[in-house]
Amino acid sequence: MADHIRRSAPKDTDVYLFVAENYELADDLRQAHRWLTMGAERIERTDRQDLPVDGFGVFTLLRARRRVRESLGQPVDDLDELVPPIAPTTPA
Repeated sequence: MADHIRRSAPKDTDVYLFVAENYELADDLRQAHRWLTMGAERIERTDRQDLPVDGFGVFTLLRARRRVRESLGQPVDDLDELVPPIAPTTPA
């Protein structure tokens, strides 16, 4: 199903976030990262007026991407710099 969605090249970045979060829930962080990066690249390639997403949607996608990258132990990149770092969780 994911390959079919990818080939359709959706304009709605929420689609990339939805697929990525499903991979993340399945503990496949590499695929989650791939989908979040595809969504971020979609934002970069598309005229902002054509994007069916608001600023919060872009923030949510980039925030999820940074979270996944941190979980994978990857260094901060230019896209990560656009959102604040993920605060460490403390046990209750």
